[in-house]
Amino acid sequence: MSQQQFLFDLGIILAQVVFWESALFCISVSFFWPWWKQDLGWTIVLKTAAIGLILLPFNLHVWFPGTFPIYSLPWEWVRTVAFASVGVILLWRFIVIYVIQRYSPPPTKSGRQELGDARRRWKARKEALKRDEGSKLQERGGHDNGSFLSG
Repeated sequence: MSQQQFLFDLGIILAQVVFWESALFCISVSFFWPWWKQDLGWTIVLKTAAIGLILLPFNLHVWFPGTFPIYSLPWEWVRTVAFASVGVILLWRFIVIYVIQRYSPPPTKSGRQELGDARRRWKARKEALKRDEGSKLQERGGHDNGSFLSG
């Protein structure tokens, strides 16, 4: 197998993988994320769908050789509009992210601060448990003889 044949076959495989990934992404993400309720979600899903549309004519040609010519005027329009829409969607995403970052209220705490708060609560809980154990030891005479029957 020549390097040219290898790259050709790899290109066909990658076109298939990216097409199916984009189709499955658009469907599967809908099960756990209501993307249609947010502008950012719309931009992510529409760009993914546009990438799938860009690859659709080529994949139809691969799946049905001779039936779907790779270069026909209607499919060229589909590919061109889908390709142009990627740039428009990315511009829309830029505007959405800008508006979110510029006009949304700042978060009350960062993730790092929340982690610090959790660590402080954990340390306080450990110290409270140690104090409780110490008070129980004092009730038993100030020492623990290791027996579960003591106290």
